[in-house]
Amino acid sequence: MTKKSTAESAEQAVGPQGGSRRTPNRKGEGGRLRGDLLDAAARVLAEKGPSGVTLRSVAREANVTAPALYLHFEDRGDLMWHLLLRAWGELAKVMEQADRKAADEGPFAQLEAQLAAYVEYATRNPTNYELLFSASPDHARVVQEDYATPWPVYDTLERAVARCREAGFVMPLGQDDVDPTTVLLFVIAHGRVALGHATMRPAFHGKDDAQAFVAASLRALVRPPASS
Repeated sequence: MTKKSTAESAEQAVGPQGGSRRTPNRKGEGGRLRGDLLDAAARVLAEKGPSGVTLRSVAREANVTAPALYLHFEDRGDLMWHLLLRAWGELAKVMEQADRKAADEGPFAQLEAQLAAYVEYATRNPTNYELLFSASPDHARVVQEDYATPWPVYDTLERAVARCREAGFVMPLGQDDVDPTTVLLFVIAHGRVALGHATMRPAFHGKDDAQAFVAASLRALVRPPASS
């Protein structure tokens, strides 16, 4: 019996907790099952953190047997890679939504809204946020696919910075191939959130304090045009 047929049989077997049989997917629904498995992995992540995400724990959560996962993921590293891509994409989507809501208020308000959304997401989803910076991506895969996991967030932020620059806002750090203002804003938002996660001191732990710090840093780095 082939690896695929073995896994297909396993997927239709009684779940690991003795639950009812999972309804077999119709032809062409493999992508939906892959999404279901990532949903299950995200639930395990939220409950147990990155270290708790294993093939066995995800299979248990999805009510399939562990061999069924190999139809969709090569190993735990492959599963974590796709979970990591999904988390970065989710954060970027939240930032893009905030950007669109602030569109009528101008480019600075859009950039400010993106950073506020970043802090909000990071404080409301601590285990997802931990995954973004604690998981070690497969560097061979990064090189092969020419894709670094933070790109969706970086690109979203960079576009907002570029709009401010085009509108005449002054940025003391200048401009380069890797935009230093974008990098520094990214570092400030991440660093302030990480500090809040690392300590329970009220001065660092409050979400409002983190939002205020990031907003003040933005105003120091991106200044209105001289005529404003």
